[in-house]
Amino acid sequence: MQGLEPISGSAVPKGRIRPAKLAEAIADHLESLILEGSLRPGDRLLAERELAQKLDVSRPSLREALGLIEGKGLLHSGRGGSFVAPVLGEDFSAPLVALLAGRPESTYDYLEFRSFVEGAATYYAALRASDVDRELMHKRFLAIEAAHRDRRPQDEAAADAAFHLSVYEATHNVMILHVMGSLAGLLRQDVFYNRERLYARKGVRALLLAQHRAVHDAVMRSDPEAARAAAEDHVMFTRTALREIEQADDRLAQSLQRLATGRGTDGASPAPAATAAPQLGPTEARQPNREPLAVPLASLLKAHPETAFDYLEFRFIVAGTAAQMAALRADQDDRQRMAEAFEALASAHGTDDDPTEEAEADAQFHLAVYRASHNAVMEHVMRNIFNLLRNDVFYDRHRFYRREGVRALLLRQHKAIHDAVISGDAAAARQAAERHMLYAREALQEIRLADQRREVALRRVGRDSPAQVADRNDP
Repeated sequence: MQGLEPISGSAVPKGRIRPAKLAEAIADHLESLILEGSLRPGDRLLAERELAQKLDVSRPSLREALGLIEGKGLLHSGRGGSFVAPVLGEDFSAPLVALLAGRPESTYDYLEFRSFVEGAATYYAALRASDVDRELMHKRFLAIEAAHRDRRPQDEAAADAAFHLSVYEATHNVMILHVMGSLAGLLRQDVFYNRERLYARKGVRALLLAQHRAVHDAVMRSDPEAARAAAEDHVMFTRTALREIEQADDRLAQSLQRLATGRGTDGASPAPAATAAPQLGPTEARQPNREPLAVPLASLLKAHPETAFDYLEFRFIVAGTAAQMAALRADQDDRQRMAEAFEALASAHGTDDDPTEEAEADAQFHLAVYRASHNAVMEHVMRNIFNLLRNDVFYDRHRFYRREGVRALLLRQHKAIHDAVISGDAAAARQAAERHMLYAREALQEIRLADQRREVALRRVGRDSPAQVADRNDP
């Protein structure tokens, strides 16, 4: 395809249509498949010859496209071919593994975080699932039933994970898909807890099957509230069952200790307290700021500006619960940090017209709220996401803050969150945080629409049209 000739002279008008290189078009197609979850972390691409035939492109162009994608960290080459890389990067999973190793109780932070995100995800799945989504979810539920019927706990656990992934896919929210998919990948590796031990506990498999059926049935009949309740009940049951397993293990350890020392229960001295594992608190779990494209997912999000609304929807899910938890759990140190963060935000608001400092203070304020929730997994997830926001991956924060009236209104919203958390008013904290995120979504939507209207107006003024327009004088 040839590009359009200049309208006049040798100048190339802004907006000239240029044909994309074939390699770039191939790369864009494959990246879109990764973003939407059709290609998943760990998937091996077809061999070069087969993939070129499937895409109906030349092998040199395909090879160049794969190089472009690999350069963004979305693919890695290994023995046996090219594989889709973890889209959130190693800096997302490795610190969580370390956190769980040093603080096994963080398993319950994971389950708490998962309970409200899973509930929201299942709610959205019930609202948004297409016929294809429901068919896939039904197929994966049948796989759970088959493994349960054949008494194959390991296969049942694998089918369980695949079923939940189909729920995340049916939300049609790429942030939910990739964040929860990454956590599910760690779950499959038994990072959070040993799933086989959970499935081996008497009566658990039957209860889990009934819970999955409740989730499945609610989504199939498009009942979002029932879907949310079923998903939350399912995760909370898992939390309770794990706690019981842990307590049973403690009792067994005490019995073995008594046997090892040759003492019975009468008059026995208590076993020496175990040495506490190294504690990795939220401060130690923090990661330094990174360049946006160092996180593979960032390049995908930047190329698809519409995903900003998926990000804000994910923030809405988390922000309200985080503020509620912070209001209930914040200690004196947390309240002091939040007060200092809000003071810095208010101070930045009173400076010049450059919103850079205020935008950064905004992020630090929200991170103080997440820290005060005392859920290390949630803080880790949101800190990683905020690093992307800091680098304008989701949207241009500077333009957002320069919009007339936005900075003053945002400051009032942050003050409402601050006051509610400091006073311990959980309901008000949740409401203030959710209102804040809804406003951010509405404001961004207005900015996008204003940009579109301005582009149309500029084209009209510049007569940027492929038609030849003749001068004419009205009589």
